[in-house]
Amino acid sequence: MILNCDWLQLFCDLKDFRMCPEYTYERLTASSNVFSELLEIYQGRRKLAMIAMKPYSPIIDKHSGLVKIINSCLYAEDCSEVVSQLLSRHHIRPKSLSRVDIAGDFVSLPGYPDPEKLIRDILMEKVVRVGRGKGQASGKQGRRRAEHEPFAAIWNHDVDKGLSYEYLRFGKRSSNVAVYMYDKTVEMQEVTRKPYIVDKWRRNGLVEGDRHVWRLEFSLKPAELELVVNGFDHLLYDWHSYLFEHTLAMIYYSVADKYFRLVDPTTATRITRCKPLKIILPTTPIGELSEKTTDSHSDRSMRVFLGKLSKVNDELRTEQQSVRMMSQYLVKHYAADTDLQEWASQRGINLTEVPTEQDIINALADVVDRRK
Repeated sequence: MILNCDWLQLFCDLKDFRMCPEYTYERLTASSNVFSELLEIYQGRRKLAMIAMKPYSPIIDKHSGLVKIINSCLYAEDCSEVVSQLLSRHHIRPKSLSRVDIAGDFVSLPGYPDPEKLIRDILMEKVVRVGRGKGQASGKQGRRRAEHEPFAAIWNHDVDKGLSYEYLRFGKRSSNVAVYMYDKTVEMQEVTRKPYIVDKWRRNGLVEGDRHVWRLEFSLKPAELELVVNGFDHLLYDWHSYLFEHTLAMIYYSVADKYFRLVDPTTATRITRCKPLKIILPTTPIGELSEKTTDSHSDRSMRVFLGKLSKVNDELRTEQQSVRMMSQYLVKHYAADTDLQEWASQRGINLTEVPTEQDIINALADVVDRRK
């Protein structure tokens, strides 16, 4: 199994950010919903990172921003050195990790040599994953796909002969941990071929003949997780951990042990007592991983506050548009930040028709213009 960090996004303090002569920069004309300015950083012709800065909302510290390390940089042999120098030279201080994707590439798994058969067996419930949520799989029929035909066809336990299976997912991208297993070779053939990934495969002897390379990937929100290895719990929160082979392996196999734990359902009536299948055989110690839990009293207080916000929003329907838009915006984002969208939906709180920060800015600008 060849491990790599596939996505690294840092929430940073940019108060002392400065440009350096050994780098070049390109400002993008586009902007995000949260930040007004996007900046790409290059070293020669090599793109290293993209920075989103200058938040629209006054709620967010005006000196904060997101730094996304470019994927091709993450696969380079000198990645840790390049990222460390990038941050230090620009006086960027990482505060937290907003999202990290870690991936393991393989041709076959020690406990299940045929990855496609594993997906099929999970769909047919011959193999069961321990944990919440049912998986979704996609693939295609054993024929040449017609032009413009969708690449993915989703099945829910509907298995027919002649179908190939190329993708399995547990959890959503918004989950604290989302699991993906898919045929990386097919993805690059059908979507985008990424030479830097193939180069790493070659460096590690993974590409031989016509064999397909598969990927088991975990998308993490480190701030919502806790991992204790040998009595320490700092690994998840330090960006260095994801760029060094030993610490990345400790995180990867710990996550796999909890979120890709598969069992034989024929060995017991209760899933928790079923015989585990040794699909992945780690070569490094595994830590204890858990998701952070919120205090029940805190949850109740947040629900009460969201309910009050919603009532205020209803009362402001007769007010001017800019005020109404701001109240709608607050309701939506407070529900998202406290993970209360489902609770709000059950109580009829509308979270769909919500303005962006730019909509509010435009509405306020109109108010100012009318008062001049």
